Amino acid sequence: MKYLVLGANGQLGSEFKSYFNSHKISYTAYDIEELDISNYINLRDEIDKTRPDVIINCAAYNLVDKAETDEMMAFKINTSAPSYLAILSEKLGIKLIHYSSDYVFNGDKGSQYIETDTTVPLNTYGRSKLAGENEVINIAKDYLVFRLSWVYGMGKQNFIYKINKWSQTQKLLRIVTDEISVPTSTRLVVELTLNAINKGLNGLYHLVNNGYGRRYDWASEIISNLNLDVKIEPAKYDDFNFAAQRPKFSAMSNSLITAKLKIEIPDWKLELKEYVNREFYKK
Repeated sequence: MKYLVLGANGQLGSEFKSYFNSHKISYTAYDIEELDISNYINLRDEIDKTRPDVIINCAAYNLVDKAETDEMMAFKINTSAPSYLAILSEKLGIKLIHYSSDYVFNGDKGSQYIETDTTVPLNTYGRSKLAGENEVINIAKDYLVFRLSWVYGMGKQNFIYKINKWSQTQKLLRIVTDEISVPTSTRLVVELTLNAINKGLNGLYHLVNNGYGRRYDWASEIISNLNLDVKIEPAKYDDFNFAAQRPKFSAMSNSLITAKLKIEIPDWKLELKEYVNREFYKK
């Protein structure tokens, strides 16, 4: 089995590369600077040359606030590129893996979202991600679309890195209590993605750790696990001047993927603790 990883230098792409390297699995990887996935001709030529069995699209425009003023780029990466990948995958008989977001929901449900719930994005980023997943679902036949939330892993584009960095210059952090979702590790995403591929799964799934919490709870757990010398105080979402509106409750249920794979997924707090021990305290 040969894999093509796109968005290779991001958190998720880096996790896939690390896994493939350690398990001696054949793959080719490109980041956006190396291969513009929104350029159909370049994408077609590269895929035709490498002929992978599976394409894993980790590339995304995920600057949620900036997307409000950079709508064209958000849709270029999050919608047009997945559409091209779906067309080429279908044409060449390649399985396509694509990642979407909990921001396709508006947060009004009040309980954990399942795959069949109505999607109503509140911001440009969410609309671009929803359009992208719909392109994949409507064009490709052999695909997996995974909706993720609050992803953390290798790199600097995650909440753990930010909390750690802020704590070095600030003694008090204000963290919102009215934004709720599921912190999810890239380790889990990679492991379950490959499990789903090996089991021949197809379709749309929510791929998150168990449980859910407020962003304030997540910050508290990070500070505790890293033994950071910083205090936090509760704040409200409206206290901050975010350009993009976010869903207040976007926690998703992983019941469908766990049933299909016949597995148990760890609670997000346990996963976070193991991540910190592995990444910060490893010898």
